[in-house]
Amino acid sequence: MTLLLAFRPDTVEPDPVEIPASLVGAVAIACVIAAVVLALAVGRHGGRRRELQRLAAAQNLVYSDGDPAGIAALRFPTFAGAGGVVIRDVLTLRSAHGDVRAFDYSLWDERERNRSSRESLGDVADHAFGFDPASPTDTQRSYSRLRSGAVVRVAAFLPLCTIRPASWATRTFEAIGVADLDFESDEFNNGWDVRCSDRRFAALFIDAQVIDLILSLDEKVALETFGNYVLFTSNLCRPARQVELLRAASRLPEILSPLVVEEYPTALAMHSRTSASAWQQRPNGVGGMY
Repeated sequence: MTLLLAFRPDTVEPDPVEIPASLVGAVAIACVIAAVVLALAVGRHGGRRRELQRLAAAQNLVYSDGDPAGIAALRFPTFAGAGGVVIRDVLTLRSAHGDVRAFDYSLWDERERNRSSRESLGDVADHAFGFDPASPTDTQRSYSRLRSGAVVRVAAFLPLCTIRPASWATRTFEAIGVADLDFESDEFNNGWDVRCSDRRFAALFIDAQVIDLILSLDEKVALETFGNYVLFTSNLCRPARQVELLRAASRLPEILSPLVVEEYPTALAMHSRTSASAWQQRPNGVGGMY
């Protein structure tokens, strides 16, 4: 008997997919550009930090890479409008009125993102094998660009007031009848937008000396008040300009109108006044005895 052996023909393998050389080159160039940009960003930040440290050592300032004073917890309007604040590269000036600090900061917010279909299929598989499926959304955090700031404490309890460089948005508000507060300086009125519900405080706080202080800075700074504190903010300054911003902020307690301190006292000042009044009106006050 003759055996007939049948052989299957060899399987024909598909030709390998050829990636165009131009695409490979484009991907390589994109990777190189990304690496260069990353290296420049890291180097620029590292150089800025070293320059701030050098200036701190030369000008008797204290440098901190983090936020030792808890500036991020102060709920200024700029900070309160974001999910959180990152404070870094802090310069501290010890003054007769207390510590004044300049720093770099960025704001962050979080938003939920719907997960992709591939990730959802993975969740189905997890559920089939008894694992708890992941949430259909995840959270992503985004950061604003880096900016400069300075914060100083004053001997008064200040109502909320914002002084911001004029922009198309502020001019739009004015065009529809939401006017800001005006002062004696035309240069200041044209360049800055002032919002404050307490007009008396605004008139006392933003006097000629404070206006001169704001106009003296080349950077377009904004000011915000919050309780005992005043916040200066601007676009990211060069390190030397950061020190100038710090020293400008340190001048504010010295030039603050005495009427602000008198009419908007701190809780400690109120307690002292109450105690002094009680002492002056004490019965049988001969010899200082009640």
